[in-house]
Amino acid sequence: MAAGAPPPPPHFAEAIEFYETAVEISPTVEYVVALGDVYAAAGREQDAEEQYELVDVIARLAEANGVDTDLEMALFKADHGRNLGDALAEARAVYARRPGVHTADVLAWTLYQSGEYDEASRMVQEALQLGTKDALILFHAGMIAHANSDYATALDLLQQAVDTNPHFSLLFAEMAQETLAQGRALTEGGTNG
Repeated sequence: MAAGAPPPPPHFAEAIEFYETAVEISPTVEYVVALGDVYAAAGREQDAEEQYELVDVIARLAEANGVDTDLEMALFKADHGRNLGDALAEARAVYARRPGVHTADVLAWTLYQSGEYDEASRMVQEALQLGTKDALILFHAGMIAHANSDYATALDLLQQAVDTNPHFSLLFAEMAQETLAQGRALTEGGTNG
């Protein structure tokens, strides 16, 4: 812990301990990103940044050993606003190699984060086509609908996301709740005004 930093809330302390152990055992992109996100949520920005830098190292090592982490890296970069041009190229390449629900979702989210809302909207429909009840996919679809001014659909999808799992993401669960609250206020204001 950084000198002078307040201790994290107990649930973050437990999560940090869990993910530190997981990273020691299996330093995968997924666990290292999760540890970085918990550090960030606990206010430990420098520790979070160190984990995010480690993600790049792990990805390079994996690539050198023939392990494909392009999808995970595209999602990480899109989620954290890092190298969005690279993220979009990686997501497109993975989608071209192995299209499916999760690759369509990552490509749609990366397009959204890159400001390509129309294409993101078309791509997210593919991610939703099987009706998968994945809170993160529903959140992505809701935010994409919101960016395209389809507020009714956005509210429906975001509500489905938080109903499926209100704690689906350290990074985005609060954003989903805030967007829902704003959307409801606008909707209620529009019908009452």
